[in-house]
Amino acid sequence: MDRETLTTLVFGLALYQLYVTARVLFAQQYSMLQRFLQILLIWIVPFFGALIAHLMLVADRKPPPSRDTAFTVAPGDSPHGSGEGGDHGG
Repeated sequence: MDRETLTTLVFGLALYQLYVTARVLFAQQYSMLQRFLQILLIWIVPFFGALIAHLMLVADRKPPPSRDTAFTVAPGDSPHGSGEGGDHGG
């Protein structure tokens, strides 16, 4: 492996580790101790530590809350009723 390829590989690895470090640092689902330990893992075990931390982030991501359809209005319906017989209007 030539020097240029090795340099590119090391640079790419460092960028990936920085990316995962930033993701872990700003992950609100982890306590400060968990974040510290994961960042330590990222940098003590190059590539594999970052890969493990990245996979944990993806696995721990909470699904978006389901939509509450109780308050949605069907297309064509008025959210204020039919407008007949109510105390709305003039």
